[in-house]
Amino acid sequence: MITFVIAPWQEVRSQRATESEEERELAKEEPVKMRVTESWNDDTDLTWILDRPLSSNLESQWDHLDSGTHSVISFAKRTGGVRIEKLCKGNSCNGSQTIFRLTLTGNRKSPVEITGIKAKVHSRKKSPSGGYLEGGMGGSAEVESGVIDLDSADRRLRALTPDGKTGPLYFGERYVTLQQNEILAFQIMARSFTFDYRWELILNLSVDGKSEEMRIRADGTPNGQLFRNPGRIHRLRTYDRYYSCGEGPTCQIGPGSTGFPDEFKWD
Repeated sequence: MITFVIAPWQEVRSQRATESEEERELAKEEPVKMRVTESWNDDTDLTWILDRPLSSNLESQWDHLDSGTHSVISFAKRTGGVRIEKLCKGNSCNGSQTIFRLTLTGNRKSPVEITGIKAKVHSRKKSPSGGYLEGGMGGSAEVESGVIDLDSADRRLRALTPDGKTGPLYFGERYVTLQQNEILAFQIMARSFTFDYRWELILNLSVDGKSEEMRIRADGTPNGQLFRNPGRIHRLRTYDRYYSCGEGPTCQIGPGSTGFPDEFKWD
């Protein structure tokens, strides 16, 4: 009796104590681990909006820069500009879309339910017109795509339709959970046709039956640098400086002797 009953019972008790200790340690951490990275197509997403023109030193570098895609991207990262994808509505392509990948990893013994993702705007102001920089065009986790309309009063994450338009609420009919160490990645597109927004994400969770809220900023932390979307893209002549890498071996600066390139009428 001692050998075959008490010994197994002691083993189960020891295992439960170990699991309880692990749960107490996990409870000191966030229920979900977060990581944020930019998510661009480096063959097509080659536009940056600048708060002010480049310094004379950077303009000199740009004027002699090889127009290859990788050279442009490497240079643009040093300017402090906001990278965007141009967004069209009807006949006007004057909106900005910023794209990033939000990777979530479950960090509890029991499943964590994701009940909502939305944007919280901290500030908005007039879209910048200091500079417009564009390059030429070159040719293991499940990923979900969603859209946030920063111009809307309802900034909850919405599904992306097959034709790239904003669809219904992402979590309106979906039930999403994360097991411990399970990874789920969201590609989130934030859109604006109006203001220069600075904002953060709010992640709503259900953890052990209790509702929790987590803040996520551009560096993947709750208190770091805010996300930013510069909003409206002005007509090119509105910008103090225009920097372009198109056809030809080197990049160009405008306005100059050739003025600005032909542009689509947005207004």
